[in-house]
Amino acid sequence: MDELPPKYKNEPHRDRILTILRILNDNMDGLNLPELVAVAGASKNLVIEYLNQLFRNKFIERENRKGMIYRIAKRN
Repeated sequence: MDELPPKYKNEPHRDRILTILRILNDNMDGLNLPELVAVAGASKNLVIEYLNQLFRNKFIERENRKGMIYRIAKRN
């Protein structure tokens, strides 16, 4: 989480981002946006913002399979 901008290190953003990461970690095949919005406790716009930050900082990867699928990034 140190790589994320300061805004995302504080409440309520930090808890929501950690929730998204935990859910993705438990679903290694990935989840789509509506599934993530349902569990994140945030609006669709905020979830998209969080996913974009996580993607930019290589925490997650995304794949377009009849809609975008998000999953934890593979670390080397």
